[in-house]
Amino acid sequence: LEEAAENKAKVETENAVIDKVIENAEFDLPDAMVETQIDNSVRDFAQRLSYQGLKLEQYLKMIGKTEEEVRKEYEPQAIEAIKSRLTLEAVRKAEKIEATDEEINAKLEEMAKNYGKKVEEINDNENLKDYIKEGIESEKAIDFIVKNAKIKVKENYNWQKIAQDTHFTYQKAICETMAERQKKQIAQEKARIEKKNSAVEKETNNILPFKKRQIFA
Repeated sequence: LEEAAENKAKVETENAVIDKVIENAEFDLPDAMVETQIDNSVRDFAQRLSYQGLKLEQYLKMIGKTEEEVRKEYEPQAIEAIKSRLTLEAVRKAEKIEATDEEINAKLEEMAKNYGKKVEEINDNENLKDYIKEGIESEKAIDFIVKNAKIKVKENYNWQKIAQDTHFTYQKAICETMAERQKKQIAQEKARIEKKNSAVEKETNNILPFKKRQIFA
């Protein structure tokens, strides 16, 4: 129970941080991308229904809805899923996050064990390797976002250059938003330091005459 609670808290923290990262980013999502995500969601749902001995058509008849209505209900979460995925892709690209061969092989061995197969039986499946690779890199990107959520922005982290270099509209939108946010944060940080230095200088100027009076008293 304790482990389950910890995992739940971890997932909630990760989701909250990712939501915070993407809430101000503007995304230009093609309709085809959204439709593809909805297709995947409906397909997954139909697969889960099949485990209960139901077909999607039977379920729709039971609840009195059309497939189009169900697809419409899936649209908001499909858009959020795409935004999260694209955000992670942008972070992976910006931070050059990659999965090592050792990490991929370890996942392959774990998967083979879970399905009662030898790793050699699935080792040649390039699509599976790509899927595992993306999963590992996404996990690393999430960890990066969570760990750096409260760390102040670094001036040498050039979001504007990343935005200029990328050819993908969604990555450009994310990076341009981050560049603008970074610019404001840097200005705020400089203003804070200048204010602090000014206060220190003022305090020093107030103390020095008092010290001189003490010396010559």
